[in-house]
Amino acid sequence: MTSKTLLLLDRGFYHFNFWHQLIEKKVDFITRIKKGAGIKVEQVFTDSYGLRDRKIRLGSGTKKTPFINLRLIEVRSGKTWHSYVTSV
Repeated sequence: MTSKTLLLLDRGFYHFNFWHQLIEKKVDFITRIKKGAGIKVEQVFTDSYGLRDRKIRLGSGTKKTPFINLRLIEVRSGKTWHSYVTSV
């Protein structure tokens, strides 16, 4: 049986190059997305009243913030949406 690692990252730890390194090493992560993050929706998996699940492209394509493909999971709690990005 193979074990998987899932890192829970603080939203303040928002480093695209580090995320790329984790993905290359097959280490998955999840973190909250920063407000105002520039995302491009690539594919919609779920879009319901309480859950949105999309494949996105994040970043600007520069050396500091290269493009990275992730999933954006958004969960509704009352009137508030909570947004997370993950490599899973």
